[in-house]
Amino acid sequence: CNPKIHTGTKSFVMPAEGATAIADANLPHAEADCVQAAAPPAEGHWEQAAKNLGALFAQTAAAHDRSGIFPAANLTPLRDAGLLRLTVPREFGGAGAGLACSARVVEAIGRGEPATALVLAMQLMQHALLARTRVWPPAVYDRVCRSAVQDGALINALRVEPELGTPAR
Repeated sequence: CNPKIHTGTKSFVMPAEGATAIADANLPHAEADCVQAAAPPAEGHWEQAAKNLGALFAQTAAAHDRSGIFPAANLTPLRDAGLLRLTVPREFGGAGAGLACSARVVEAIGRGEPATALVLAMQLMQHALLARTRVWPPAVYDRVCRSAVQDGALINALRVEPELGTPAR
């Protein structure tokens, strides 16, 4: 039995050894269902979605490593699964997840494809920091959050301290 991964507008069937994934673009968009739901997804939902996607991403990880090309196509399933909005506050349609959940999700993605996990970690850290500090003007913050939720927009911070490297502080 091959498990089916519902990521929103697409469904991926985890292929048997040597087969390829199958996408079905006619499924309902799970992200909208989660945003409109009265209660957050069940415990473990995000981790299971990440495990399933990590397994899917692992199928092409070695080829990406050999070629040195970033696996940009992995961002769409992350968005469709709602993982790019994981630490966006619920008031903006995000999941409002904390550090423990985020760490488990990033770990599961990283087991399959580390470069994708790094981008996801950056996204989740920035949204968690912004949610905690609320230092941006409300209209700008609203736009950034809603863009992440609705479009899967990515965010990160740039810091350059040549004598210290480039830390995330």
